Parts: sequence; structure tokens; C-alpha cells
Amino acid sequence: SHDKITAHLAKKLGIVVVSVEYRLAPEHKFPAAFDDSITATKFFLQNAEKYNVDPARIGISGDSAGGNLAAAVTLALAKENNLPKLKTQALIYPVLQAFDFKTPSYIDHGHLWPDTKDMMVSAWLWYLNDDVSFKEVFKANNHTSDQLKKSQYAGYVDHKMVQPNLQPKVVTTVKKEDIEFPDIPNIATILDPRFAPLMADDSDLKGLPPTYMLTCEYDVLQNDGIMYATRLERAGVE
Repeated sequence: SHDKITAHLAKKLGIVVVSVEYRLAPEHKFPAAFDDSITATKFFLQNAEKYNVDPARIGISGDSAGGNLAAAVTLALAKENNLPKLKTQALIYPVLQAFDFKTPSYIDHGHLWPDTKDMMVSAWLWYLNDDVSFKEVFKANNHTSDQLKKSQYAGYVDHKMVQPNLQPKVVTTVKKEDIEFPDIPNIATILDPRFAPLMADDSDLKGLPPTYMLTCEYDVLQNDGIMYATRLERAGVE
């Protein structure tokens, strides 16, 4: 779907562009797309010189779902010690969390086509468990328990990051093994940074490469990008 724009970028910028044809949901649920993306990225990092590419000058980028995968791969590769480090990540209106579907941008812009709140929740469910019967549960934020809503994960999507006049959310740190989840298939996955990068712990954000973040004003995903950019900045990322 991105052949034309990637070819345009390669020609205009004089760079090598590798576009990953990762497997798609709902036929292939998580972690298929992530696995394909990180496998391809590792291969290119290990073999960059065969393509006349300096391994010290490789960046990663993606838009929407691709932004999710670019951010997830960047987080995972930061823990690898035997590979060249990514030079940068460019995240274009990325999809970053399935924890809170009542952020200000979801509330304000959830009715706008094409990425309506209804469509985004459906897409998350296709990727999670391919069971859209839980759509209304997710849209109402009833897919997270009261315990989760008071945990550090709720702090990762604190609305104060987009509405500074609010009081910061008071949270309690909980271990994943102690968390109570509703009876929804694969629901614990919403806390996995490979699935939802905004759920990465603060310590995992430190040392990530310089980041370019682009968000759209009238978009349900706007707050996701602002929250992630804010947390990256707090972690010392350029």
C-alpha cells in the first residue's frame, strides 16, 4: 500500500528505503506483524553494508499502524547489544495504546472519518483477538479493571499530558502478575509494549534514539502521540 510513497522518498532523498510487507490482522493476530517487522529490521541492520548502507545511519519510520510497529521495534531493539543502534525513529500519527479510549482526542474527534473511535477499536480487536463482540466494552473503557485504572499504566496515558490544567493522576505501582483482568481473550496483551508502545515502563524509554513525532489536529490518535512524545522527553530522549 505504500510502494509509491516509499519510492518517492527514496528518489527525492537519495536514500535506501526498505518497506516491510508484514502480515495483517485479523487473519494474523498479534504478534505476527511485530515479529515480521523486527525480523526484517534485524536482518537489514546485520546486512546493511550489502546494500551500500552505513549501519550507523539507519532510521525507522511508520504511519498509523506502521507507527505502532516502528515504535515497538525501536523499544525492543534498544535492549539488543549485538546490533547497530537505530539512528532515529519517525512516528507519523502512530497508534500507541489500547488502554484508554476516552482521551480528549478520542472524545473530541471520535466521530470523524476515516479513523473513527468505532473503527479504531475494531482494528485493535482484530489485532488482539479478532473478536469484535467486545467493541462496546472497549469503547466504554470497561476492558480495564478499577485496579488497572489506578495503576502506573493509567499514568502512562495521564490526560494531564495533553490538558496541563488537570491534576496529575495518582497511581499505584502494581506487578503484572498481580493484575486482575476482565474475562476477555488475550486482554493482558494491552500492557505489552510490543502491542502498545505507550505501555512501556519509563525505564525502557531511556536511551531511545532521537524521535520525530507527527500528529494530526483532528484525529483520535493525536493524544497518543503527544503523550508518548512527552514521556520520551521526560526520559531524556531528543
